[in-house]
Amino acid sequence: MNEEEFNQFAAMAMNELQTKQQRLAAEYRLFNWARWAFDQSTGKLRFENERGQTMVDADTLYVGSYSQNSGSWKWAWANFNVAQEDRAKSEEIRKLAKITGYDIFDYKEQLGMDEQLAFQLTAMALHHLKADGFYRIPNRDPETSFFLGLRHIRRHHTDQWPSD
Repeated sequence: MNEEEFNQFAAMAMNELQTKQQRLAAEYRLFNWARWAFDQSTGKLRFENERGQTMVDADTLYVGSYSQNSGSWKWAWANFNVAQEDRAKSEEIRKLAKITGYDIFDYKEQLGMDEQLAFQLTAMALHHLKADGFYRIPNRDPETSFFLGLRHIRRHHTDQWPSD
């Protein structure tokens, strides 16, 4: 891809991600539940109501992490703080380097960037991975967060969902 094609790809991926996020909000109320819980051993992300009932869950795929303090992004496949199995699952993202001709998808070190570029990289990765959207969870350090791709989203206790 030349620069213009890459910029078009990035814009398309961002538009696609915005649509996916709107769907997650409308169909699953993903951003309105009382709590979320992430089980790293199973890779499941759960969203719970005030009573602690799981109302939505999803399979996840680590994409990367962003630090506001340092203004840096690290791909999950290159992050040794991510479990080996999860790093291996995110290796697919590296193929974007060959597809686009941009090695930013295959860069092992932290990349200095602003938050907007972190969202763009996430959008392009999620397009490539055919994910249903993403959720951003905080790390132990509140200035750092993980970007998780979501797949196989399921609703639970639909009889107890708030009415519109």
